[in-house]
Amino acid sequence: MFDSAGIGKGRGPTVSVTIQGPWNSFATTGPVSTDEFAGGARFHSAGSGFSSVNRLSLFGIPRGVHTLPDPISLQTGFTFGLGLSTVAGSLTLGFTGPFTGP
Repeated sequence: MFDSAGIGKGRGPTVSVTIQGPWNSFATTGPVSTDEFAGGARFHSAGSGFSSVNRLSLFGIPRGVHTLPDPISLQTGFTFGLGLSTVAGSLTLGFTGPFTGP
């Protein structure tokens, strides 16, 4: 789960919603356990519909370990709305349903 606050700019509705996209694979430069994917994070998003650019930077993983790529490029589903935002917040381990990755 990613809880955040930030700033944004958009046109149209004041709320945008993005549906679930495909699984996004990435690697790390060293070992990281599931519960260590927590702490500070920043999310950048720009676009609308199926044309969006999304980047996630993780700052809470163990010192000296980085994601590959850094930041992580995320593919999302369709976005209702049009906007540009940057949010900083806290990433916490959460479970919302069965694992659906590869």
